Amino acid sequence: MRAPFQILAIPYRRSPDLQFCVFHRADFDQYQFISGGGEDAEIPFEAALREIWEETGIKTESIMPLTSLAYIPASIFSEAIRSHWSRNTWVVPEYTFTFECRSEIILSSEHTGYEWLNYDAARSKLTWDSNKTALYEAYCRLMNVENSPSRRSGIRIATIDDAAQLRELNEMFNGAGESTIDHVRRSLLHNKQEIVFVAEEDDILVGFVCVQLKRSFCYANPSVEITEVFVKPEFRRRGIASRLISFAESECAKHLQIHNFELLTGANNHPARRLYQLLGYSEDQEIHLSKSQ
Repeated sequence: MRAPFQILAIPYRRSPDLQFCVFHRADFDQYQFISGGGEDAEIPFEAALREIWEETGIKTESIMPLTSLAYIPASIFSEAIRSHWSRNTWVVPEYTFTFECRSEIILSSEHTGYEWLNYDAARSKLTWDSNKTALYEAYCRLMNVENSPSRRSGIRIATIDDAAQLRELNEMFNGAGESTIDHVRRSLLHNKQEIVFVAEEDDILVGFVCVQLKRSFCYANPSVEITEVFVKPEFRRRGIASRLISFAESECAKHLQIHNFELLTGANNHPARRLYQLLGYSEDQEIHLSKSQ
């Protein structure tokens, strides 16, 4: 079933200068980026990975979400597709991503050709303003990375390249032997119910937050639980945990339209409870039960 959202994915490469790939549609004489709709219970991130694979033959997990967001009239979709959506769906959001293309592109039947172009040439080829706006943001972000010091700092979504460092952080958090690098890598690749956000200082991971997406037939939308929060002891009291949680909330709100969050912490973990309360969380009357067999 077609989900009521679209994705747009912009391939880029450095050869050595920054270039973007535009695609010529098979059904219209126009150029655009990779585009498509979500399917079933996919979230935009998952839909972007699938569409990239279907339209280019490229498998990637390292895609960068962009802030650019456009809306498309629902009327352009067939009545058969719209019949599965709410009757009050007048527009659908188009979420945007960019990713580095490191493999040869294999075109699907949706396109007749593609061109690698610099920013100005790519922009002049594009038909839709939403594509041009997303291209501008991708260009600014990527040029900022090129012109900044080589070491990275900030908050982002984890990729499989982080597996070794995440394993080390988890050993500090939960003790040795809880996971292996291969286990972490497989989880990052295949566990579609979890999103991991990481904090980075000078290319070194210093903390992470795990977000669990809980889906049920009982509710129309998934719910979100922040299940793990960890920052290296020497990096605490710098606001990193707060930034991790706030970034995770922002990404879930943007890409999943989820605005309600829950988390679990120890009753005697008073520093954590104070932090969560400062971030707007309130303690409810529910009781957490557990059982071991």
